Order: sequence, then structure tokens, then C-alpha cells
Amino acid sequence: MTELIGDFFGHLFKVIGAALRWAFGKLKWSNGKSLTFKEYLYGPNPDHSFADEDETTNALIGGIVFFTLVLALLILFIL
Repeated sequence: MTELIGDFFGHLFKVIGAALRWAFGKLKWSNGKSLTFKEYLYGPNPDHSFADEDETTNALIGGIVFFTLVLALLILFIL
């Protein structure tokens, strides 16, 4: 059960991080070639050795955003 919860939140953090990276990539590279959302989520080439680094980056960004939102909501409703 604990592993299932960990997998769920891990995937959630990766999706949040990939969405933020994709959104900033679209804004930054609006005139040039940009990566697709799937490439941000899984890396430019899933068979490539850097795919794990992309997933780690997504999880870190997603975790930071998720916990920042939770903290903001707690402060908002408690204070």
C-alpha cells in the first residue's frame, strides 16, 4: 500500500514538473522549435541515458510546487 501511494505521488510530481517545464519552454521558445509535452515528461528520447535525469528534475519541480501550494493553502485557511 505504501509503495502504491509513493508511486502515485511520484508520478503526480513528475507530471506537474513536466507541465511547468513545458509551459515555460513554450513561452521561451515561442518562435523556434520546442519539445512536446511527452518529451518533457519522459525526456527527448526515452531510450537515452538522460531520461532518468529528466524524470528527477520533473519530480523535484513538481514536489516543490505541490508542497508550496499545500503550505499556502494551510496558511490561508489557518490564519
